[in-house]
Amino acid sequence: MRYFEFNKTDYYALIAVATEEDAITDAMEIYAKHVAYDSVEELKSNGLYPDELTKDQALLKFLTAKRNEDFTVKRLLQEFEGCNEDCVLLIDGLLL
Repeated sequence: MRYFEFNKTDYYALIAVATEEDAITDAMEIYAKHVAYDSVEELKSNGLYPDELTKDQALLKFLTAKRNEDFTVKRLLQEFEGCNEDCVLLIDGLLL
């Protein structure tokens, strides 16, 4: 898995991508489909590229964001590790 943080866009997201080849484009496609913007081209034309994170960095952001929820660390780790394919791990609260 590769992890991408969209923190320069209108809405924050942390996205996990299973593919290795052109993973940044895959992350941008997932962002455009599930979070905001109409296309990868729109993100690219506005220079809204995500930052790639290590697994540890992504996990720390995930756990920090979920700290106020009534879940055990074990359950949060299972949720994080349960993402075996492309998925949105965190999304801006304004979109919920």
